[in-house]
Amino acid sequence: MSNVNEGENQGLSRTSKQSVFSKITEKVSEGLDHVAGFIDDKVQGLKGEQESSKLANVGHKTVDALHSSANYLKTADADQIKTDVRETIKRNPERSLLVGLGIGILLGSIFRKRG
Repeated sequence: MSNVNEGENQGLSRTSKQSVFSKITEKVSEGLDHVAGFIDDKVQGLKGEQESSKLANVGHKTVDALHSSANYLKTADADQIKTDVRETIKRNPERSLLVGLGIGILLGSIFRKRG
């Protein structure tokens, strides 16, 4: 009897984890879309020569990358994301380290401002 209950608890725990993961990925994807919209507005506001400048090109590429990332988070499951992150880190360890450092600095500054 206890094995049945343990199985049910594990099932609920997995369902709870999936629910939390879904909420997190939804919030992150919404945030990415929001930032992409903000950048797009700024790029669209460039005038004259600035419109075709390197800055505008980088802005458009950044917007596309952010939207692509948001769509990925909306459609991928936890196992797929975990596998993709591991593969990316193996292929690009230096870049992954720098990205992790940047995220840490960003989160640190956000939490420092709130505290």
